[in-house]
Order: sequence, then structure tokens, then C-alpha cells
Amino acid sequence: MDGEAPLELVILGSGSCIPVRTRRQASVLVRRGDDHVLLDCGNGAVIGMTEAGASPYHLDHIVLSHLHPDHTSDLVTFLAAMNFEPRAPRTAPLHLYGHPGLGAFLDRLCIPWPFLKPEQYELLVEETTSQPRTAGGLTLTPRPVEHSEFSLAWRISCPGRSFVYSGDTRPCPALVDLSRHADLLVCECSYPEGTETEHHMTPSRAASVAREAGVGRLVLTHLYPMTEATDVKGIAERHFDGEVLVAHDMMRLTL
Repeated sequence: MDGEAPLELVILGSGSCIPVRTRRQASVLVRRGDDHVLLDCGNGAVIGMTEAGASPYHLDHIVLSHLHPDHTSDLVTFLAAMNFEPRAPRTAPLHLYGHPGLGAFLDRLCIPWPFLKPEQYELLVEETTSQPRTAGGLTLTPRPVEHSEFSLAWRISCPGRSFVYSGDTRPCPALVDLSRHADLLVCECSYPEGTETEHHMTPSRAASVAREAGVGRLVLTHLYPMTEATDVKGIAERHFDGEVLVAHDMMRLTL
């Protein structure tokens, strides 16, 4: 692996559980040279990968923030495809990372759909809340955050570069700590200002996390339809001095 290879992100899905024509559900493709990692796998993630020029059959690492359907629903599509490509069925191991309960979740998926079980490859499920994992030249570091019973934010790093993917969460010290001095924070921004909830972010909340953590850039994602008519970027910029971007499907970022 070339130590100077860039770290590339493609926002495959910038939306939420509410259907919007222009936004798939949550998913981010990470690439550095030959290393590919998929962060979350909401509806449309597999098609998004193909649009980004990445083959699902060459993806060896999937990282999940939590098990809500807008972050996991395309796992069914992905796992089925691994067994049903007659020209080149998958044989390489597939690593799937998430919080405790992930293995049981996959077992339950296979009850109505037994054909999801690997046929010619090994599915390696790794449950963690704190231990870093490696994906080729990338380091994947989880941290529990405050959303559902189990939710993880992830820091993806390689020599000289790093970014954080918040998953779903409200502001919390763990996310700030994980994001400390990252080049980029891809942060959920579910609701517009004035509609704060116990489980999600608004623009000012996401920006405050970015400011406190001292990150370089902030990307707002996981946007519910009600955010579309509001200036989420402008509000975030009042609370964070760095660059603020509003995610859209197939947005490409390079570190």
C-alpha cells in the first residue's frame, strides 16, 4: 500500500428512514487504494456502490453503526448477491463489524431467508464496542454513542489522515472525544433547528460537536425531509468556523 494514497469517501446514501426521491438511506463507501470499507448499508447502498464504480464482490469489510433498518436493510440484498452470482461466486471472507447483538441479528435474518447463509465464503462477524479493528491499511475504531440501546460511531484512519462517521446519535462526550482533531466529521443532522429530540442532531448540535472536537471539515448527512426547506449549512456555520458541507448522494470527498 502506497503511504501517500488518498483516503476517499463516497456518500452513497444521505437520507433517513423517510423515503425521499433524491436521497438513499444511510451508507458511506470508503476507499484507499485496494482497501474498501462500507459504513452502514441502508436501502440503495448496493446499487450506490456500483454507481461509484466499486464491485460488491470485491468488498471485504462492512461496518455498522446500529441495527435500525435505514442503516441495515440492504444487507439482505448484499448477502443474497454473494451467493447468486454464477460467473464469480464469492469465496473471499467477508468481515462484518458492529455492536453486541449483531450475530443474533444475522441469525434472525436467515430464518425467513436461509439463502442468505454463506455458501462458498466465510462470514466473520465481529462484535465490539471499543476495540479497534483493521481493514487492510485502515484502522476502524468504534465508540458507543447515544441513540438506541447500542449505537456506535466509528473513526476511520490511516497514516496522516482520519475521519469520523457519527452514525445516529445526539451530542455526547464520546463522539467529541472520538472526533478529536479528525480531518473530517460526517455527522448526522436529522432535524432542522427548533425540532430537537433526544436521539438525533440539528445543525447547531452537529456544528457544536465539530467545534468542540476541533475537526477540519463537517459534512451534514442523514437528512430527514423536513430539513430540505431550511438553511442547515448556514445555521451550522454560525457555530463552527471550519468548512461545512451538506451531503448529497454520490458526493465524493478526498482526504
